[in-house]
Amino acid sequence: MIILPAPQVLAQITIGIPAEQTVEVSIDKEGNVHVVHIVQRSRSTQQVDVINGTLSNLSVTDEVGNEKQYATIQTQPLGITVFPTQEDVLIEYDLEDVLVLRDGRWTWDFVYG
Repeated sequence: MIILPAPQVLAQITIGIPAEQTVEVSIDKEGNVHVVHIVQRSRSTQQVDVINGTLSNLSVTDEVGNEKQYATIQTQPLGITVFPTQEDVLIEYDLEDVLVLRDGRWTWDFVYG
């Protein structure tokens, strides 16, 4: 009997096209980070990569607050798949553990896109 190990495959999983979006990041005076991805309406399924960090309070809604159907892809960074929609979609979440105190200043090193 011969036992062969299963090959490992590392790949980025993408479902849909990259989203056409605007990203707004706000940091309040207490250091809380809030992110909003404004995804343009599309007849295609779109994918949004969230900003790395400890994510909480995730919501996916239309412009008037109605919940929208979505899927998550457990990649690094986390992927959010937005299904075709006739209105813009807002993906909102809070990030923790992204600000670092250096020499008395809060800093955050990140690149998105």
